[in-house]
Amino acid sequence: MKNNDKTREQLLKELKKSNKRIAELEKSEVECRKTEEALQKSEQELNAIFNGARDGIVLLDKTGKILRINKYIVEIGGFTEEEIIGKRFNAFKVFPLKSITKMTTVFGKLIIGEEISCEVEVITKKGEEKIVQIHNSLLKKDGKVEGIIAILSDITERKQAEEALQESEKQSQTLIDAMPDFVCFKDGDGRWLKANNACIRIFRLEGIDYQGKKDSELAELNSNLRGTFLTCEETDARAWKGEGLFHGEETIPDPDGSVRAYDVTKLAVFQPSGKPVGLVVLGHDITERKQAEETLKESEGKFRLLADNSIDVIWQMNLKLLFTYVSQSIVNMTGHTVDEWVGSRLSDHSTTKEFFNMAKKALHGIKNYKKIKHANFEAKILHKNGNEIPVEISSKLLFNKKGLPIGLQGTTRDITNRKKSEELLKESEKRFRSYYKMSLIGMAITSVEKRWIDANDKICEILGYSLDELKQKTWVELTYPDDLDADLEKFNQVLEKRIDSYSMEKRFIRKNGSMVFTKISVGCVRNSDGSVNYIVLLMEDITDRKIDEIVIRKSEERWQFALEGSGDGLWDWSIQLNEVFFSKQWKAMLGFKEDEISGNREEWDKRIHPDDIEKVHEDIQKHLDGKTPVYENEHRIQCKDGSYKWIYSRGKVISRTEKGKPLRMI
Repeated sequence: MKNNDKTREQLLKELKKSNKRIAELEKSEVECRKTEEALQKSEQELNAIFNGARDGIVLLDKTGKILRINKYIVEIGGFTEEEIIGKRFNAFKVFPLKSITKMTTVFGKLIIGEEISCEVEVITKKGEEKIVQIHNSLLKKDGKVEGIIAILSDITERKQAEEALQESEKQSQTLIDAMPDFVCFKDGDGRWLKANNACIRIFRLEGIDYQGKKDSELAELNSNLRGTFLTCEETDARAWKGEGLFHGEETIPDPDGSVRAYDVTKLAVFQPSGKPVGLVVLGHDITERKQAEETLKESEGKFRLLADNSIDVIWQMNLKLLFTYVSQSIVNMTGHTVDEWVGSRLSDHSTTKEFFNMAKKALHGIKNYKKIKHANFEAKILHKNGNEIPVEISSKLLFNKKGLPIGLQGTTRDITNRKKSEELLKESEKRFRSYYKMSLIGMAITSVEKRWIDANDKICEILGYSLDELKQKTWVELTYPDDLDADLEKFNQVLEKRIDSYSMEKRFIRKNGSMVFTKISVGCVRNSDGSVNYIVLLMEDITDRKIDEIVIRKSEERWQFALEGSGDGLWDWSIQLNEVFFSKQWKAMLGFKEDEISGNREEWDKRIHPDDIEKVHEDIQKHLDGKTPVYENEHRIQCKDGSYKWIYSRGKVISRTEKGKPLRMI
């Protein structure tokens, strides 16, 4: 009985152990199923990531055979998985020979543990060429290499963008080098980084390793320009300390010892923190302009001194602003006679707005006469033709013996030319600020066949053609015939690789048939073999400057001849135009006012006595034909009152064409 009881107890224990074991097994089975499900889910997520990646993924064994690829590899090359998997990379036709060579080298280095990346070309199934970047990593197990994982990124668009950027930078550098103005870039410490050809020439940096040097260092390398470099460093500091912009004039000596003037703009660039980053320096040569301005002023002064001893208008007025005295120069300035000015009011010679401005200053000075003794200001007065004349007025109060104001006295100077110069200066400043946009200078791209490829609005404005019209023509067709040979000679030197750029003055024929004077700077962009790809042209309209030069020259010639003459009446005959300039004294001899005789040749002929006119014409023609050294004749000429006056007339041809045809006689 006891034995049976033990057996039962043992059986119960074993049964209990069996049930516990069964429960553990069931729990283990559940955990296994969960693990399998998690593993499947993880594998699904991994596959989703693997196939959803926007880069290509390739698994290779250590022999280079492709084991697995993701979907993006199929998208890149256009080949199916069946066409790729199982093949070695060096036997797969997606890679050209040079790519296989590069990849084989990389594969060999990778196997020995050197992980590197490379860029290679691939050819898709459709024959498209692409550039991919491959990042390689080893797959190891227990420290042994089992295979390779390669990540492929399509960088075709990035490489195309980089090439486009390089081409754009190349064009920009070509444009900057072709500019007649000097351009240089400095870092935040004032060290030179880059300079265009004009800058290197002007600062004599040929053969000097200027990059990375400050102006003070360059000053020690060229004693002739030491002062120039030190001045540059000072104005740089002013740009840094100011609002980031400096504008002013600087002078730089030429190798021949002459000094040239430059309009300089310096633009400082800062980080958001205020730390200096760099400096852009632009310089425009204004030597000729300043010389022309000085010459024009001097010539005008000489001629005005010859015609009238006073340069400026001298005037007096009472406290009611009525003019009591005005000098003779007022006639040339306003067209009104002295009699028309004396007794008139200030308001008679200005607009309402200008009168109030001038009267306000005058009354303020009168009211505060103990503090204000004189005043200088700019205003506008009216010409007889209704146009406003910009003037500079310098005035002071007149006092009686008691020290009380009784009137005003001053001078008025016509500043039209100065205002024009100021406007030109403002235009120049605007041009410097907008150089990179190139909106104020003519710019064009032309072909080696001399055709217009592209041009900005300024070119179209200068030449009078639309862009579409220009593209139908060559620049040869628009060049003034006398200037063509010189331009073609320089252009051919560019094509022959003898020079890369040149500058010159030349004339063009505009669409309306008129002639325009220009200054052009030409540079080329060359192909890798040195041949010219295209031509870059910068064009500036200098017609006004040329006209000013002609005016100056004519004025100077007239003045010099007047000095050499007898001091009597002066006439200046433009033979081709058949126009005659009669001096004020010439008109006065006949009793006429200055505005009563025009510049027509008939004004002269119709006043010569009928009995004398044939001899006058005969003597003039002999001189025009070169048969006499000067023209001389005594004849009668009719005065304003109808009487005749005997005069002794003489003259000389002062300019002829290359073929000897007379152009001008004084």
